[in-house]
Amino acid sequence: MDMKKQKRGAKSVKRILSCLLSAVMILLPVLLLFSACGDEAEPTEFTVTFSVNGTETQVTVPAGETPAYTGDMSWETSEHYYKITGWDKEFAPASENVTYTAVVGEYGLTTYTVRFAMPGGIVNVEVHDGEMPTPPAGYETDLSKTEIIGTFDHWEPELFAPTAANTADGKTVVFQPKYKYATRYYTVTFVIGDLRREVKAAGKTIPKCPVNPAKKYENDITVRFAGWDKEIVAVTEDTTYTAVFASSAQVLAAKNGATGILTMTYDDGKYATATWVNEENLKYGLNGSCMMVPNWSKSFPDFTFDGGSIDKWKSLFRQGTLEPESHSMSHEGIGILANEKSSHWDNYKYNCFQENYDYQLVQAKAAIRKAFPGSDVLCFAPSNNTLSTVSWASDGNGNLVKDASGNYTLVEDGGALKVAEKTYYAIRQGSRGVQSLDPTLDAEPGGWYNLRMRGFKDHSGDDKLVQGKLWLDSAVNDGNWLIVMCHGITKTGGDINQSLADQFFAYAGAYVSAGKLWSATFGDATKYIRERQNTTVKERYENDTVYVDMKINRNAADGKFLAATVFNYPLTVEVRVPSTWSRVSYADGGNTQTATVYTRDGASYAMVNLTPGAGGATVTTAITSAN
Repeated sequence: MDMKKQKRGAKSVKRILSCLLSAVMILLPVLLLFSACGDEAEPTEFTVTFSVNGTETQVTVPAGETPAYTGDMSWETSEHYYKITGWDKEFAPASENVTYTAVVGEYGLTTYTVRFAMPGGIVNVEVHDGEMPTPPAGYETDLSKTEIIGTFDHWEPELFAPTAANTADGKTVVFQPKYKYATRYYTVTFVIGDLRREVKAAGKTIPKCPVNPAKKYENDITVRFAGWDKEIVAVTEDTTYTAVFASSAQVLAAKNGATGILTMTYDDGKYATATWVNEENLKYGLNGSCMMVPNWSKSFPDFTFDGGSIDKWKSLFRQGTLEPESHSMSHEGIGILANEKSSHWDNYKYNCFQENYDYQLVQAKAAIRKAFPGSDVLCFAPSNNTLSTVSWASDGNGNLVKDASGNYTLVEDGGALKVAEKTYYAIRQGSRGVQSLDPTLDAEPGGWYNLRMRGFKDHSGDDKLVQGKLWLDSAVNDGNWLIVMCHGITKTGGDINQSLADQFFAYAGAYVSAGKLWSATFGDATKYIRERQNTTVKERYENDTVYVDMKINRNAADGKFLAATVFNYPLTVEVRVPSTWSRVSYADGGNTQTATVYTRDGASYAMVNLTPGAGGATVTTAITSAN
């Protein structure tokens, strides 16, 4: 029984295997067919046909590339002008064989000039008879105005295809676009470190940053917002402003944070005027400079003009409100040439030669320094308020040289100005006005070698005082360096009488007392500004101590050397300190100093006066709380 069952089971297995084999034999060709179909490569190019007016042109285009028609877009017959105005469908990346049929316009041979009166000017377009003109690109928007933007509304008249029948002169048609206007806005981006803030600003308005950039580092007292990378002006285009950050410490433009500087210069070395001015200075906390002429009487050197003497001047200068500076050796002009007309300086028209420059400029400085030991004599004011830039040729002994025709010869040698630039650090010439607190290193008006001035003698009566007060107001409010030229001051005359001068000094003294104006001698102002222009400071905060690193470059960009024995005027440095401090303590030159802490924009600051290091070395000053 078991043997029979085993035999029947074996037969069943054979039948099953036979059926499976048959199925495989049937399906194998089908599987192979499908496999072959799957391996068929995709087309890499297609045939594109361009049909133009019944003529077909075929090109082969790679798969995925958009075809381009390179044939003629227009042509003429003896009777008509034809132009392709479009296609039956939009050109698309090649994915199959395709035909594009051109839409062809038929026009007359006569041409017309269509003038589009666009906001930016006339645009001429040539069209054929019956051809609809195509407006210039960009007509949809009027961007010709800064403060408004125009959106196209309609043409006036409405566009039409010109023909002889509808054209006024048979040749020209004018179309003007009409717009609807709205306020034009620009995108202004403010970049503050890793922050970007965009605002929309109407044209010709001043954009405002939506956040306070000073807040970026409000918890880091060593970093301050120093301004933007460029001046923020009324918008006329999309623009970006980037915040500039620097060390919190900065050398202030004027001593003790004053916003303006006043320098009084008293020309001609008038001793009587100087003694009266000295008393006014002591009364109102002012300072000034006497522009000295060592050899007025030609009995070199005497300084005897107006009742003075070397001993009297020394005694006066020791009181500390006045200093000596140079006004030339003998008050003879070195700025007027023979071919220039000036009745006042006619006697000096042949003074412009090298030997005289040495006498009036170089030897004058030496004489003043010798008469008043310890005086630096950094500044000069020419007697006729100008300096020549050319010279008369001379023989080296002070004799002018004539040419074969008996005429004096001009030499392009830089004249008196070049010698003065080598001898002095600051020159006040005759240009009227004021200068910034950062004079340029040149002889342009307002530069170090052509500083502007104001003068009482330019006005009359009580207007002298009125104008003088306006000068002071401008210096304080606009942040300028005001240099005033004055000669004699007497009870009844001079450049200004004593009554008006006293009121002027009182007005200046009030600004000085308020800390808004620094009344500086010519020499001190020159030292401070020159040093500041060449000094960098950096602030650090470690272990409850603020450190200021100060470094001066004693080689100025104009070639002047800022000797440490002369340029050692303490610079006022503003430093940021912890908000818990109310007073600070520091040392300068071995002397301990203190200063009061003040707040601005929610931050705490102190002003310290630090002397630049000798030899350009970095000087580090430790500032601590003195609560």
